Amino acid sequence: MTTYTVRAGREGAAWTATVPELAGVQTWGRGLRHLEESVREAIALAQDLPDDAKFDMCWVFETGDSDINRQASELRDRRQEVTQASQELATETAALVRRLHELGFSVRDAATIAGISRARAGQLIAID
Repeated sequence: MTTYTVRAGREGAAWTATVPELAGVQTWGRGLRHLEESVREAIALAQDLPDDAKFDMCWVFETGDSDINRQASELRDRRQEVTQASQELATETAALVRRLHELGFSVRDAATIAGISRARAGQLIAID
């Protein structure tokens, strides 16, 4: 999936954004939610993509304070790492519970071995 860098900063009460990879792509919004919608529209127009096109955006916020910019960037990066690790953990847990069940372990025992609730283990086995 394509990822575009979005540089966002404040101008007065509004937010402005540019997409360095796409010459001339810039937009604004009253708040960050509106800005994200505007940036998605601007990228889709510049790339001649359908309205529902899927792509990622890597946001770089320029708040005027380099320490805040750095800290916010580091926290977003860490949050993304935690999210990815959590997804991997869930996938591996599901595989373990299903394997234990295939080997004849009870739902209760599979749950205890995997370190999850019996109800969650039952859900994972039922999904299979």
